Amino acid sequence: MSTYYRRPRFSSGKLLRNEHLVALEWQSFDFPALLFDGWGNGVISGCRLSTTMDTVSMGPGVVCFEGVLYGVQEPVSVEYYPTDETRYLKLYIGSNEGNEACDTRRFTLKLSEQEQLGSGELELCRFRLQPGAYLRCNYTDFRDRQTLYDTLNIIHSTYSAHGGDGLNPAITRAYAEEILRIGGVPDFDAAICIGWLNANDAISEQVVQSYLEHVGYIVNGTLSKQGLFEALLTRLEELEVGSGQKQKCMRAGRKRILVD
Repeated sequence: MSTYYRRPRFSSGKLLRNEHLVALEWQSFDFPALLFDGWGNGVISGCRLSTTMDTVSMGPGVVCFEGVLYGVQEPVSVEYYPTDETRYLKLYIGSNEGNEACDTRRFTLKLSEQEQLGSGELELCRFRLQPGAYLRCNYTDFRDRQTLYDTLNIIHSTYSAHGGDGLNPAITRAYAEEILRIGGVPDFDAAICIGWLNANDAISEQVVQSYLEHVGYIVNGTLSKQGLFEALLTRLEELEVGSGQKQKCMRAGRKRILVD
């Protein structure tokens, strides 16, 4: 049994046959999806968030949903207002509104009071805005990403990674940048963080948890995104205080137990 690879070639005077259109459709839509086979639902790239005085916007990007890649070509936005309660910004992927000639799906931003994701939903961020405050999307340091009030919290963002869910790349890159600014950082931490800075995709939650285990943590079960962030913050603070003291504890066999 065999199969064929077809690539249509376009030039003046040549007829474009049906089989050429089928090959072009496969190259354009089905083939890219094979590159992300086994990845979870979530953002693949782009989809950056920004804020104004009354709106939150998501830029163009690529998302993976139920094994299919979707390109969001234009920015989408939604108005927000202060409620002093947690609100969840979600990207809703609608069902097919097209026909036999063209598939059409609507991408909509919506604010919800419910943390749980419904059908077709991906979380982009969450926030708690106080009256009179401005919703910001810039951060002073790694710790600032868990600020409770008036700040986009991207820790829980739904990102696609190989094998399932991933952390928002902005989280792992910010962690890596701060670790690499520390003098005398252990070689293992440095190597991991250099890799995270060079990564084009989200780092899977399993990989982050494995890193934490290798630097001396015993993890009971699987940590949530919040648990992973807090553990990374703890590791950052330990290395900032003094990596020499931490390494002595490691050689003595002392470990930290994490329970999410």
